[in-house]
Amino acid sequence: MLPCPKHSIARAQGPGFLSIAVLVSLSCACPGSANTSATTAATTGETTGETTGGTLATGTTAGDTATSAETDGTQTGGTAGETGELMWPIDVQGHRGNRGNVPPGNTIASFESALALGVTTLEGDMQITADMVVVMGHDDDLTETGCAWAGGGDAPTNLVSKMTADEVAQWDCHPELEGVQPPPRLPQALALDDAVHFNFEFKRTGEPEVDIYMPALLAYNAQCGNCLDGRMTVQSFNWGDLQYARSSYDGIWGPNKFRVAALGLAPNIDDIAEAAAYAEIWSPHEDIVTPEIIVQVQALGLQVIPWTVNDAQAMQSFIDMGVDGIITDYPDVLIGLLSG
Repeated sequence: MLPCPKHSIARAQGPGFLSIAVLVSLSCACPGSANTSATTAATTGETTGETTGGTLATGTTAGDTATSAETDGTQTGGTAGETGELMWPIDVQGHRGNRGNVPPGNTIASFESALALGVTTLEGDMQITADMVVVMGHDDDLTETGCAWAGGGDAPTNLVSKMTADEVAQWDCHPELEGVQPPPRLPQALALDDAVHFNFEFKRTGEPEVDIYMPALLAYNAQCGNCLDGRMTVQSFNWGDLQYARSSYDGIWGPNKFRVAALGLAPNIDDIAEAAAYAEIWSPHEDIVTPEIIVQVQALGLQVIPWTVNDAQAMQSFIDMGVDGIITDYPDVLIGLLSG
């Protein structure tokens, strides 16, 4: 019998927790429950995959750029054509979508642009609203990425964490496009493609926050018929949160169903070796990557996927060093190198 994550009950009963309720039956033993089957309500936001405004439709499939996923949940990089053969030798991760060409990123427009280029993975960031709905966005302060209030009167605040999901939906992150283009809710981003991989960061840290992020992902996965199995990576600079996500949700989601990426700012091989017990990826800042550290980390069984690499010469250098993937604001540049 599986233990329930320790924050799940309190969080599920929090005020305004559900935008659309998706109930996931988890076989677990929860404190205070007479049942051996606990039903956890997870935040999903919209499940239709439609934007709240504007002309950009979601829920489409990239077709020719669909990603081929290994059945055991691993990923070797590259996108798959109709024959299923991998096109790219490494994992091409579009940072916040296609941020360099379609700023500010973490928007439907930027994600769709990256998909059209043929990325392997959509990289992005997850925030949490005051009513505990998961939305995409790098900064709590929406003005930091150029989003502007498009609702009536004055904005209640700039902070995602202090607004309801409905209030966040009144911010426009693409004034150059028709209609309001707000920060998408998590299911809207996940519904964009049925084959691409996702690598989403916990921008809010702490175990209670993980117990919002992970049930939201689980709820969407249940709604879509386990479509995220083998395609979902969660990442964070807080490695304790990643360890907690692994230990608390591996038994619920299932082994090899999601991956963990430890974001790094220092090449401490002892710490990285400890992370290998719960992570599959070490994702360092590009400035600390050397051929030696790549070899050491890969010998631990971890993939090495640096960020955020925007210079073509640096991209080629990392490819030559043998990295497993690259996170970039300019996936078109990286794909150009890999296609040449």
